[in-house]
Amino acid sequence: MTYDCIIIGLGPAGSSAAYYLAKKGLSVLALDKEKFPRHKPCGGCVSYKAEELLPPDFKSVVNNSINGAVFSYKGKKKAEFRGSNGPVGYMVSREIFDAYLVKKAEEAGAKVKEGERLLDIYDAKNSVIVFSSKGRYKGRYLIGADGANSSVAKRLGLAKERRLFLTINAEIKTDSAEDFSDLVEIDIGAIPYGYGWVFPKNGCLDIGIASIKDESFNPKKYFLEFIKKRPFLKDIKIEKTYAFRLPTNPENTPLNIIGKSTLLAGDAAGLTDPLVGEGIYYAIKSGQIAGETVLSLFNKGSDISNYRERILKEFISEFNYSWKAAKLIYSMPYFWSAVIKRNIKIVEFYYKVLRGEETYSSFSRKLKAIMPHPRHKMS
Repeated sequence: MTYDCIIIGLGPAGSSAAYYLAKKGLSVLALDKEKFPRHKPCGGCVSYKAEELLPPDFKSVVNNSINGAVFSYKGKKKAEFRGSNGPVGYMVSREIFDAYLVKKAEEAGAKVKEGERLLDIYDAKNSVIVFSSKGRYKGRYLIGADGANSSVAKRLGLAKERRLFLTINAEIKTDSAEDFSDLVEIDIGAIPYGYGWVFPKNGCLDIGIASIKDESFNPKKYFLEFIKKRPFLKDIKIEKTYAFRLPTNPENTPLNIIGKSTLLAGDAAGLTDPLVGEGIYYAIKSGQIAGETVLSLFNKGSDISNYRERILKEFISEFNYSWKAAKLIYSMPYFWSAVIKRNIKIVEFYYKVLRGEETYSSFSRKLKAIMPHPRHKMS
């Protein structure tokens, strides 16, 4: 049997593509090396704008609605802001959320095979052949959605330009989770060129740090300091921490995310927001765009390069502005924490970005207008 589309990876990008294509009546085979539910290290914050892309009952797997944030600078100078127009995001457990998306794809008609590892790919002009640990499959198109360490990308020589953020997180059970309720904490400057977070979800706190610079400093050291500065974590035993990397595309670099009959989506394509490291929304959206592209190729005979052009237009153009915002904020964390504390308008504007009502281009311009040194650049 030749499938209309084979999908490698069943995270949000792969499941989104599988769900979309199966609903449109195409034959879809989706493979993942893991068996769901499975643990996935991730903060688990989904921006509000993802809501319109998800099935109507997705809130059945939402732990918390997030209405705002507590901003701080290295654990001090805290300022709390709730949004005035409802939620800015949702907290999910990736273990539960991803399993839910896999189930939706399967219910839509996709053939799902779990615990099946990719071994090799033959990518030709009019077909793809996938060799897995359990079989050989032929498809017309392939969507690689197998995460930051994408085997699809490696085997086809794609997405070599991606940059990987340093990230450490842990999930802890504590009564303090109730104190956060509908708020997250964002600690600017908790790590050089980055931030720390405290996210409440389902009686737990997800805590972590991330940096946009791959420097020689030890991230574990900053993670431990981040914990020590929070009294509510003083007597908590952290059983396990997870070090992982978030992939994104550097500014003004080629976007090499398509093969002859292959498209990369989500983390495999480096589609992570450089400012806050959010990848879930962009995974879901790029998976849908990949599905739309494949459907268009069947119906209209359009070119596979259309996918790359859409990703450039809808994501990368905005990420270039997100990079500018990240460099401005993380190069001067003390200054920007003070700005945030006294400027609710800039916070409200960013909430609109998370809600999909404003763009990073306009947000970046607002930040530049506040800059005390217009020529300042992060080295």
